Amino acid sequence: MGKSAFIGSLIVLILANCTHLTRADSFVAADYLKNDGFRLFQIEKFYQAKLDFKKKNYQKSCDLLEVIEIKKDSTKQLILYNKALCYWHLNDWQNFISASQDIKYPFIKNLIVKVIGASLAQKKHPKIFLTADINQLLKVFPELFANKKLISLYLKKLTASTDVNKLLKNLWFRSYSSNISSSLPKKLRTKFNRIVNQASLADWEKYFLIRLQKNRFSSLIKTAPPIIKKFKKQKKYPATLMKYYVQSLSAANHHTSLLNYLSKKENKTLFKFFPREIHSLYISSLVKKGYLEKAYKYANDLQASKVSHSTKGYVYLVLGNYLFFWKQDLKAALIVLNKINIKHIKIDDLEQLQWQKLFSAIITKNKPVTNKLYVWYKKHKFNSEALDSHFCYWIHNKANELIDIKEKSAINCYHQFSNQYYGLRSIVNNEFDYYKESLLKKSPLPLADKIPDKDTLQFIEFIRITTDFSEHRVAELFLKHDFSKSKDLGYLKTIADSFNQDKLYYLSQNLYFSVLKVKSLDKELFHLSFLESIYPLAFQKIVATTAKNFSVPVSLVYAIMREESHYNHLATSTVGATGLMQLMHGTAKQMSNQLKANIKKQDFNIPDNNILLGTYYLKKLLKTFDGHLVYTIAGYNAGPRNVKKWMKKYKTTDTDIFIEMIPFGETRRYVKKVLRSYFAYEIIYQHHD
Repeated sequence: MGKSAFIGSLIVLILANCTHLTRADSFVAADYLKNDGFRLFQIEKFYQAKLDFKKKNYQKSCDLLEVIEIKKDSTKQLILYNKALCYWHLNDWQNFISASQDIKYPFIKNLIVKVIGASLAQKKHPKIFLTADINQLLKVFPELFANKKLISLYLKKLTASTDVNKLLKNLWFRSYSSNISSSLPKKLRTKFNRIVNQASLADWEKYFLIRLQKNRFSSLIKTAPPIIKKFKKQKKYPATLMKYYVQSLSAANHHTSLLNYLSKKENKTLFKFFPREIHSLYISSLVKKGYLEKAYKYANDLQASKVSHSTKGYVYLVLGNYLFFWKQDLKAALIVLNKINIKHIKIDDLEQLQWQKLFSAIITKNKPVTNKLYVWYKKHKFNSEALDSHFCYWIHNKANELIDIKEKSAINCYHQFSNQYYGLRSIVNNEFDYYKESLLKKSPLPLADKIPDKDTLQFIEFIRITTDFSEHRVAELFLKHDFSKSKDLGYLKTIADSFNQDKLYYLSQNLYFSVLKVKSLDKELFHLSFLESIYPLAFQKIVATTAKNFSVPVSLVYAIMREESHYNHLATSTVGATGLMQLMHGTAKQMSNQLKANIKKQDFNIPDNNILLGTYYLKKLLKTFDGHLVYTIAGYNAGPRNVKKWMKKYKTTDTDIFIEMIPFGETRRYVKKVLRSYFAYEIIYQHHD
């Protein structure tokens, strides 16, 4: 049989057994069948390799991965990641390091570092460490210097050819253990201590910076004073080290220590080296300690000094932020913020400053300031679309008594900022019904679905297979990397729709969140079919049933799910929240007990269970807050106790004001994101009710 006939027969055999291909693959599979059976053959080899890996047939898996022929760079990197894992489990050091060295994407290397770390955490280390050249491993994955067990293993395997001094210096830079010296053998300990004692100022700057970037504040605070003192004695002014030390004190909330340190005469020169950073840290510590009169005096005295206008303005901005967000003294905040010369402030700071002034002026009914800001708003070209939408909504909907505005409000803001919270908020209680109707009556989407090129289609199939084997995070990272810069929305919609049809909602969300995170959709593209793709009815049956049983708005359940997990049922937060609705174990257990559902801890992230428990929790919050949507959403994120405290403090019935006054930045942003999704689901799907 000839080669082409053999391949043809093989492709037919593969097609007959391609059970992993999904029903959403029709447009993909048809293209392969007609024109490119060879690519389909590569896909099947990848699927078989993953299957063999799952069955621990590592040699077979590695052999298959070696013969897959790929053109697209992202797909090559995915193959290399799988090769590295395969050879790691096969204890094949040479091939593992060979695959790892060819990996270009930092996020893949981070994934492999986690695998190596997990292997080292086992009581019995994998056999691969018997043949491993750990020096080579550390060159490829320098992050592993922070792994005590690996370093301990390395020290036992040191050879005469090893550059010990270079190793020990790297160990000093990257190991976060405070007692690393004592864990070394005596000979190495002496060398290590000599390297540390002879370290240059530049070495210590690098050492401090690494710890600052990794939030190792306590280590830095303990280490810094004697080192700074040492260089001062050598007549070398360690300004950068001192700055890092002050930044660590601030980050660790050691405000008294910071104020005392900067008040000492010998440290005053630091203000000249880094005026903006040090002055802002100083006044920030004053206000956080409650020394408000001192902070006012400090900011006012600074205006007569020779520091730059930018520094003067930034110090007032820090003081104004404190009065605005934490004291909620809007009159005082407005007085301070109005002192800033906007000509001498950075664009991002400027827009935030002007927004805080506008909000304060509207709430305190300051007509002159509101009008002045309105004139500025009409002329200014915004860098931040989010803050632009803030201005649009508040000027057109909240400043009617203070300024004369003739433009039609909701239409204007909605069209400009369709993907922003305040864009959708603009049509709620105004032209909401009108817009629902106009959306449904629009002509077909002017954006035709576009079939991606063959290499991209192949990459998508590899991503699907990756999710088939529960490697959701890997799939998300690759998608984000590959499509984050794409501007072709029709192209993205085609891919996202195929994911949604296959119930891989988190993959479609990953695409949209990557691309539409910053900019709004053009108004011509903001069409029903596109919106349904961005806001899918994920897990529709269980959501509908549970929401109805507990009398919770369906759109609220979807909005919470979308913003909490992007519909990834395996999502786990850094604090331990789990599942589609990101429930903490304590909350999930409490809801399970109250429902007498007897759901075990390991089953909390199962979609049906998580939706049941999360929706029941929403029911309880809605009851606590008399059905008030904003308080309920804020309570889901920050806890009901905090929300009750804020309600008592602010005493406002205006939910727009309440949201902007929430002192927790994370909760304030969260409420807006969930409400944006809630409004979108209401607009898109209420006609189905």
